Amino acid sequence: MFRHDKTPLRTGGLALALLACAGTLPGRPNAAHGQGIEGPAPRVEFEPAELRLGQTYLGEVGQGSFQIWNRGDAPLIISDIQKSCGCAVVRLSKDQKTIAPGKFTEVQVSLKPSGTKQESVFKKPLVVLCNDPQQPRANYWVSTTLILPVAAEPSAVLVEDVKPTVPRTEKIVLTSYGDEPFAIEEVRLPDGPIRARFEKGIEAKVHEVELVIGPGLRVELKGTCTIVTTHPRMKDVKVRLNLKAMRLLTAKPRMFLLGHVAAGSTVTRSIKLMPAPGYTVDRVDLEVARYPTIEVEATRVPGDDHLWDLAFRIPLETAGEIIATTMTLKTNIEEAEAISITLNARVDRGVELGPDTPALP
Repeated sequence: MFRHDKTPLRTGGLALALLACAGTLPGRPNAAHGQGIEGPAPRVEFEPAELRLGQTYLGEVGQGSFQIWNRGDAPLIISDIQKSCGCAVVRLSKDQKTIAPGKFTEVQVSLKPSGTKQESVFKKPLVVLCNDPQQPRANYWVSTTLILPVAAEPSAVLVEDVKPTVPRTEKIVLTSYGDEPFAIEEVRLPDGPIRARFEKGIEAKVHEVELVIGPGLRVELKGTCTIVTTHPRMKDVKVRLNLKAMRLLTAKPRMFLLGHVAAGSTVTRSIKLMPAPGYTVDRVDLEVARYPTIEVEATRVPGDDHLWDLAFRIPLETAGEIIATTMTLKTNIEEAEAISITLNARVDRGVELGPDTPALP
């Protein structure tokens, strides 16, 4: 039954609902497009886009500033400016942390670079934490060109395959930036078979330091070469060292898992020994730590200069023991470092013959 009265039809709510569904309601974009709710919001921008401080001498501090602009239509609030290291200092007072729309604040920055390469770019990030809904963590970069008053070439001496019996020479060239003469007073080296040759107390714009490595380098030598100079801007020039001796002998495998073995038995395994060029393995000696009664005899496999059979003689007195120890392998190559090899075995008790046990025919 149709009802007719004089109450006006309430169409306002229906119209608003239809507009909202159509995405045309003022201030509300279509949610299906993921645009969220519009309204006044701040927008952070930087001028310049990246702060370049020019050239900075090692040990000194480069300084500059950049502007944080608010290009939005609501106050921009800076909660913090984060740094990646202690080499950067940022100055921003509390009254500068709220920026009105269309305004900016000036940020002072100091950067102390480090490095060993002449005219290298030292670049560090800043992270500006703010209430910009699009950039709550806005990244900003500060950089400077590092100038070394005295540059070393190379800045790091990385040498491999140093023969333990033959000395090797590496050269370091020191050059004064700006052609200011200086002298070398001292060269400090890490402990090991290494020494330096240089002219002491003579002023020049370019110097050479010779590092004589070995003889006697066995494995590896890491450290820093510190060259003490009279240059007024740079007293110490540091050069990183990483020196590795030639591996005269390698062995594979470096672990023998014999499993269950019988006391009094002999177990054979193979090992491959690879000497460096110019060296030959003619003799192999092995000593078992903590178990001197375990004998190991090495025999070269016919037809293969690198393969050796190892015969492990397990003594009766080790019955019931779990052997977990190391072996020391040495050869006729006296300059080569001894090789440590892991040995594991479980020695079974085997069959014990009593006095009443008949002998086998």
